[in-house]
Amino acid sequence: MVPPVIMVEPPVVQESGRNYLGWASLIVLMFLTLLSAVAGSLSPTGVGATSHEEEQILLKTTMQLEVKSTSGPADARKVAKEALGKNIKNMQKVLSDLSKQPKSDLMAVRLTAAFQTELHLPISTQSLALLKKSKSPSDRLLLQVYGSEKLTAAQAKEIGSLLPDYPFLYEAAKVHALQKSGDTHAISRLVKPRNALATGIACFCTVVGLMLSYLVWVSLYQRYKNGTLEILGLPMAKITLLDADRLAVRAAQIFGLYIVIETVVSLLPHIEVNLFLRTVLMLGLMVGAIVLLQRVPIDGKRISLDMLGVSKRNLKQDILLGFQGFFAEFPVAIILALVGSAIFSFLPKASHPASEAIARDQSLKTVIPVIILGSVLAPIWEELVFRGLLLPALNRLTGKLIPSILISSFLFASMHPQGISIWMSLASVGAASCLLSYKSRSMVPSIVMHCLHNTSIFVLALLVQ
Repeated sequence: MVPPVIMVEPPVVQESGRNYLGWASLIVLMFLTLLSAVAGSLSPTGVGATSHEEEQILLKTTMQLEVKSTSGPADARKVAKEALGKNIKNMQKVLSDLSKQPKSDLMAVRLTAAFQTELHLPISTQSLALLKKSKSPSDRLLLQVYGSEKLTAAQAKEIGSLLPDYPFLYEAAKVHALQKSGDTHAISRLVKPRNALATGIACFCTVVGLMLSYLVWVSLYQRYKNGTLEILGLPMAKITLLDADRLAVRAAQIFGLYIVIETVVSLLPHIEVNLFLRTVLMLGLMVGAIVLLQRVPIDGKRISLDMLGVSKRNLKQDILLGFQGFFAEFPVAIILALVGSAIFSFLPKASHPASEAIARDQSLKTVIPVIILGSVLAPIWEELVFRGLLLPALNRLTGKLIPSILISSFLFASMHPQGISIWMSLASVGAASCLLSYKSRSMVPSIVMHCLHNTSIFVLALLVQ
């Protein structure tokens, strides 16, 4: 194996004075982001259309089983009928829980009406009254569906054209509207059965991933035990306190630029054809800003990407290390996500806007831009801010690596919009990135690992959809 090329850092020149502006700006930006994330997790109204996700999955699988129980081979119909019976019992239990939700939880109100229709129960007057009070145009359409015993074919068709496609609740409402117009085949046309091929691919990828993860962990343990696990240290490991201040300034600049660019691009006309162009524009602006910023000195000193560990040195080894890091961390992140969901099950379920976009539309015009943003742009700027800049700065301030990793990983996790329940999982991703950077004295492995992680999440989401 070719030995790694070690970047030789210049000797540390002692400097006097401090610059606290970067730290102050960074604290403000991250505090506001953290506040927004916590508020979104604790407030049912901030969760959006994906609240009560488990209930919507139950509704969807029940309607899928209805289709399977009336079509296909006799054995398959029998299995589907048995599963349908179990789902109906579950729906009856869940319906009782939905009725106990606060009146402000409109998604619970909508699902109550849909569940009652599926169970052939009368719609509660309270649900109809709350839908009537709602200012949402979609709720007015739901009131028309669930408040009427019968609809004409024209009315059902018009309601179907006006209701959104996401979340599944609205697909169910379209079916119920057509059924009330006398269309007995509506459910088989609109409710698609689970794609067995996609499920099989997802299961196969999961098994292969777990096998590779096991091999990577065994290899790491053996190398650690034999004393052959080489550690090169962090990029910019030997810096002054003023250097740490400079890194904080640059982190605040990149963080702030991302917020500004994302806001400006989001204000552009939302024409579907322009989604890809907006994505390319955002990617180009962020990459261009990062490249240009390295030429701008901070307190008389430039901070280049090379100094942060972004270079072609040991490129093949670093990319391979990024793949190894991905297979090591991904199962851990998934397990922690499940644990977090169990611990914080009492909180409303939040989601990422990218996941919602894919759930709404799986066409290439949506999927490609979302993957570019989530799997290329986000990992690059997040790794630059949290591992390239913040980690060495914190390491210099605290003088200890582990606290620096914990702080930067927590901040990384808390800025994501998925909610508190996913923080442990995201923090593990951040910690793995920190350790990769510490092992290789490069940011390339952590960027590669982060890109692979996000891409895998999107691919799994597509397969599930």
